[in-house]
Amino acid sequence: MKFNIIIDRWENFYFFVETLALSKTSFQKSCRNLWQKEIGNIPPERNQELKNFIIIQKKYHLLNSHLKPQFNKNKNLWKIYSSKVSKKDLGILNRVFNNWNSIFNKFYEKEFTLLQLWKKAIERHFLNKKFILQILRILSILYNSKKQLPTAKFFLLPSTKTHTRGFTIRIKNKSPAIYIYISRYPLKQSKYPIGIIFHELIHAYFERPYFMSLILKHFSEEEQKVSIGEIACSTLFPYGVLAQKYLGIPSYKLRTNIPNKYTAPLLGLTKQYIRGKKPFDEKYLKTLYLLIE
Repeated sequence: MKFNIIIDRWENFYFFVETLALSKTSFQKSCRNLWQKEIGNIPPERNQELKNFIIIQKKYHLLNSHLKPQFNKNKNLWKIYSSKVSKKDLGILNRVFNNWNSIFNKFYEKEFTLLQLWKKAIERHFLNKKFILQILRILSILYNSKKQLPTAKFFLLPSTKTHTRGFTIRIKNKSPAIYIYISRYPLKQSKYPIGIIFHELIHAYFERPYFMSLILKHFSEEEQKVSIGEIACSTLFPYGVLAQKYLGIPSYKLRTNIPNKYTAPLLGLTKQYIRGKKPFDEKYLKTLYLLIE
């Protein structure tokens, strides 16, 4: 498996505009508060453009679609938007991107430098082929994954100094795209973001089809609300067994919503399967569920 670490200006631009306009999560709110201090007061007409932007995104179900903003550098993608969006709304979108571009340029000048430093730091970690192969081999066994792994794409995005996180976007008939909020996170703490990258890699490339089909087969919709797959993944990275072994990150807490008293039993369960070189199975899932319900 190869790793492609990408800094895409328009992905960053879209995240910048979407965060200022929407701020759905506490992380986005902290980003918005930080950025507003840096860019200064936003004129009312610019704020209205942000509101219009979100209205259109919701109207056409474009939020988090990541069809998005590369149309500014690829005119063919305007055609994709044109097939989905009315001429009037397309004009509004065009004004949003044109008018916010100059505001974003000042912001991005600093962010781009920080993102480049992170890109180099992440790529240095991935130069250790033995380290990568050992992790991928274990993940392939645990998730019973026998498929040829493609090149994984990671897009780097802005962050605050205190928080880094990741998420995966799936688009039908395309490879998953992994996004890491990282720009202002301290470089000297690079091991944790590497753990996040492997955590998202599991979601993007290892859970399907075998592991997710097990969950769907053996657990009801109500039982699935405890995020069994997320918890299993967390026993590996970014604070789990493999993070401890390969990154030296202590496994003192797996997730904020999992009480500390469950950490040791969950890690012990996953260690059994790693030592036994066997895939997660129905017994693993039901034991995990009984530990946390």
